[in-house]
Amino acid sequence: MRVKVIYWLCGILLSAMQTVAQLSPGDLSKFHASLEGLNNCTQCHELRKDVSGLLCLSCHAQLDARIKSGTGYHSSAEVGNTACAKCHAEHYGREFELVHWKDGIEKYDHSKTGWELIGAHARAACRQCHTQALITAEDVRSLKNLSIERTFLGVGTVCLDCHADEHRGQLASNCVACHNQEAWKPAQNFAHDSTKYPLTGKHIETACARCHAGLAIPSPPAEGKIVKRDTPGLYSQYKGLESSNCTPCHRDVHANKFGSDCASCHNTTGFNQVVVQNFDHSKTGYPLVGKHVRVACAKCHVSGKTTDPVSHTACLDCHKDFHHGQFATRTGGTACESCHTVEAFLPARYTIHEHEQSKYPLTGSHLAVPCFACHSEITDKSGHAYARFRFADLTCKGCHADVHRGQLDKFINEGGCEFCHNSDSWHKVTFDHGKTQFPLVGRHESTECMGCHIIENPGTDLELIRMSPLAQECALCHKDPHAGQFLVEGNEITACKRCHTPVAWKQLLFDHNRDATWALDGAHDDVACNLCHLPTVADDGTSYIRYKPLGSACADCHAGNPQNKE
Repeated sequence: MRVKVIYWLCGILLSAMQTVAQLSPGDLSKFHASLEGLNNCTQCHELRKDVSGLLCLSCHAQLDARIKSGTGYHSSAEVGNTACAKCHAEHYGREFELVHWKDGIEKYDHSKTGWELIGAHARAACRQCHTQALITAEDVRSLKNLSIERTFLGVGTVCLDCHADEHRGQLASNCVACHNQEAWKPAQNFAHDSTKYPLTGKHIETACARCHAGLAIPSPPAEGKIVKRDTPGLYSQYKGLESSNCTPCHRDVHANKFGSDCASCHNTTGFNQVVVQNFDHSKTGYPLVGKHVRVACAKCHVSGKTTDPVSHTACLDCHKDFHHGQFATRTGGTACESCHTVEAFLPARYTIHEHEQSKYPLTGSHLAVPCFACHSEITDKSGHAYARFRFADLTCKGCHADVHRGQLDKFINEGGCEFCHNSDSWHKVTFDHGKTQFPLVGRHESTECMGCHIIENPGTDLELIRMSPLAQECALCHKDPHAGQFLVEGNEITACKRCHTPVAWKQLLFDHNRDATWALDGAHDDVACNLCHLPTVADDGTSYIRYKPLGSACADCHAGNPQNKE
């Protein structure tokens, strides 16, 4: 009896072990280890169903709240109603990671959380931001069932949630009003014009630290915050700076001899840019006008004393001859004011009308060419560059390369490029072909130029439109449709002119009684040409009309043909 009871108990135990193995496919991760055991299955699973998302959210209340408020990744369309276990699988052992990163955490699209990473944030490692010290959400920090040192929840989205206040409360907390997410420095969005002290002149070029010097930090930044200070222990001063006068920043080199109102003589353009109040330069022998008004005094008064005389009879007393004497021999000599004004060196007031009085009046397309295209920059032997105004050759070849490469020198030497072209348009050509060895008559007269004058070596440096010499024999341009039947003996060229004219190919000069060995008379005179001269196929497969040799006996045409008995 005792043996039977032992067997019965062993059977029950074995059955229970098999049941547990069927219900629990593996150990839970260390994060859910407290739920291990059959009595806790319904904490996550509904009876006879898979893992329940509702049960998950009953524990993970911080996620439930964010889903209901439509914030964070778990409220995104990508997650939707997806079961939690699809990304957070369990029963794979104590050390199994519950978060599944589909393509790896480095490639995660952070914009799906509702917070797109841009600039330097996009280059930061995940755990630079997702650390326990930077979690600001109280519902996350207070949860006991959450691994706060591992969670990605609860990080703030305001700059100062993560970054220490580098300005120590001197400025507003709206960091993006001055900075962007690409880099802390420079502050791209900051404009000094929006402050009580807009920067002008040399102040614009002054380094910020020259005015905003470093002060000792009154208290250390919050623990865990990201600190961007360049100099540990210091921060820049932005409040409490005196700006009512120059002397808080600049030393008074005049030792208060002229009072403390520096702006009465100086401005931010530069210390040497002196504004002498109540001084009227027009009372001198040289009133300042145009560009001269803005010239620094020391540029003319090089001795340092404004009372020393300055020569001002001609422009060249102060300015060098930019044209290097090219106008020395013209009327007016080097009088700069004949072309320029004190308002500006450029543009010159040299007009088209004046150019018409020069040795090279502008016509046609030359009127639209900018000055610098012809008056280009040249360099003298000493390396000084200046604009060219004197030209040894005023013909077209002085500026333009001969695109014909000497083919038409005969005509160019006679009348220049204007023999064919004009300044209105290069492509508007007027050429008398009758002056060549090949006058155009008949159909040749209406043939496009490029039909005969082909482009050689197209697309290369040797590209050229062939003008001369060109072959004049018909057979060198036109295909011989007679397959060599009329080649001139010893010349190997068909004498097309014996039968055809340029007026029309079929307007024949050929006289059968004069030019052939077979005179047409009688009934033969009315026979159509194609009844005797039949199509023939050459050895190369081309077809042509047979003209010679042809048989001259009657039987060659009439024998065996009952229709030709007469």
